[in-house]
Amino acid sequence: MLERVALAAQWRRLPARPRRWVARRVDDRKEEWKSEAREWHRLRQAAAAAAAARQPHDPTPRLRALRSMHDIAQEYPDRPTWSGDRLNATAVRLERDLGLDIAVCWPYLWLLVSDGERTQLTTARDDLTRATALGGWALLYLPLLVWWWPALPLAAGIAVTARRRTRAASDAWARALEATCRLHLREAADRLGIDTTAAAPPYALGQEITRLLEGSPPPAP
Repeated sequence: MLERVALAAQWRRLPARPRRWVARRVDDRKEEWKSEAREWHRLRQAAAAAAAARQPHDPTPRLRALRSMHDIAQEYPDRPTWSGDRLNATAVRLERDLGLDIAVCWPYLWLLVSDGERTQLTTARDDLTRATALGGWALLYLPLLVWWWPALPLAAGIAVTARRRTRAASDAWARALEATCRLHLREAADRLGIDTTAAAPPYALGQEITRLLEGSPPPAP
């Protein structure tokens, strides 16, 4: 349950009132991200201009702006939580760069990984489950406040730890997903009988893999 809250993949299916509240949260995150993104683009353009003019330029502000943007979300926000947006960023990048729909393709790509890779992926996924489950302990301590006031700092400490671990675990899981998809793209294409000898661009391969796996009809001639 807490994992679903932390990742918030289905927030648009909430009842109307909580959905409106979450939508406002997402909109706020979008505005914050756009503000940081504009600043990062401005600094990147300034760095490019300085490089073209062969002038010295301090990269620290640009890197700081990029970090501030990623502290909100690594791609344009779509969910109310950082962890949810971290996983969404992987899906966005794979579709944008490779034409790959991870929701469709992942069960098939999972079958291609080696035993060692599968162990690493399983460990990363289990870490995310354990991190979100830790937040449940914070909630369990709250009723004790009626009889025992130290339950409050204890619950707060557990909540902070759970949040930190959930962010780290969701980042690790997202990286593992993206790396697996990128590394096994051509292998998946070969196994599906797609011609990869003509040096087809990865995006075309990803689109064709997605089309075959989701059962879409071929494009009109």
